[in-house]
Amino acid sequence: MVEKSEGALAEYDFEPIAITLEDFEDVPQADGGAVDVPEGEVTDVARAEVGDSGQLGSYDIVRLGQSLDAGNQDSPKGKIFMDGREGDDTEIDERTQFRFVVQPKNQNRTVPLTSWISLRDLNTERPDHRIPLTPVTRGGKPAFAKHGRFLTLQARNSATGVEFSRENSDADVPARAGY
Repeated sequence: MVEKSEGALAEYDFEPIAITLEDFEDVPQADGGAVDVPEGEVTDVARAEVGDSGQLGSYDIVRLGQSLDAGNQDSPKGKIFMDGREGDDTEIDERTQFRFVVQPKNQNRTVPLTSWISLRDLNTERPDHRIPLTPVTRGGKPAFAKHGRFLTLQARNSATGVEFSRENSDADVPARAGY
């Protein structure tokens, strides 16, 4: 179902999608493997270029979040899921936190699209326990990643260093993509 937007996004036709880690690429420091996330540091662990990477290659703009399935709390629609894994396919420490940011190609600055969410809250099989990710706004205005910008997944853990493997991990991130 294609949706029309209002205001600054009125020129785009949007449709609901689910972004997975297959839509992302390894960050350069991963070098085909897992990314080390040192204790207490924010680290880019995966990224996707809007208009180029995975299913995002078909779109000009991506806005994280979707409306929930009204009246059906058991539905996964509009709720985020992630199963973080290390290179040896073991679970990442559940205190590890993740967020999505948008970055220009020069990566000089980042704009957060989500708040930090701990893996313990993301990795739940029961849809009725998942965290809703409704359409994201910043300062009351729609927050989005345009064509040519990176949608980046960041990780941090203040208690211990961890390793993140995009290949071994899984995610289902509700979004709306426009063209």
